[in-house]
Amino acid sequence: MVRPTLPELVSEMAREAGTLIRQEIALAKAEAGEKLSLARSAVVMLAAGGVTLLLGAEVLLAAAVLALALVLPAWLAALIVGAVVIVAGAVLLLCGRANLKGDRLAPRRTTASLQRDFELVRSRVTP
Repeated sequence: MVRPTLPELVSEMAREAGTLIRQEIALAKAEAGEKLSLARSAVVMLAAGGVTLLLGAEVLLAAAVLALALVLPAWLAALIVGAVVIVAGAVLLLCGRANLKGDRLAPRRTTASLQRDFELVRSRVTP
């Protein structure tokens, strides 16, 4: 059995390190694409929430103000209905914003893989 020479070992280590780096970059790109897709969905949800808020405000302000105006002064009926519509829209916007939080978009698999690689290299380098 022939043992590899030091230059051969160093050369092999360099090749493996290059392969590892390319694989980690590919994983990071794939995960970034997934996170970007999640961010796009959150932005669409924010936009849909905004449009829904406007449409709902129009309908509710017209119908509910008319209904409440039968038992309350018209200005108070409009104030109450407007507040309800604003609260509903705020809930939608907060849900969309929660989907954009940094911890949901963090590249967890890439980070874990890099940590495993680091531990493997450290265990092989240190005696």
